[in-house]
Amino acid sequence: MINKLNQVIDYIEKYLADKTVVKDAVFPNTGPFPETLQDTWAKTYAEWLVSSDYELVAAPNFSFTKMDENKDNYAYSEIWLPVRKITK
Repeated sequence: MINKLNQVIDYIEKYLADKTVVKDAVFPNTGPFPETLQDTWAKTYAEWLVSSDYELVAAPNFSFTKMDENKDNYAYSEIWLPVRKITK
């Protein structure tokens, strides 16, 4: 497990060494869970990515979710995608 984790860290550091290459596109969302998170994932790929000046890079992406303690099945989530500006 530790060896695999070190491989992932090495992989990420390779891309972060050149700050002009990788940026994180962050997509916050709030609403019914999991529907809002799923819709945000879909729109990120189907709408934002195809119309933006960015492309995905081969690095890990992630999301996190914090459930609202006062509302059932309601949450705040963020999707983080590693991207770089497309050079023309």
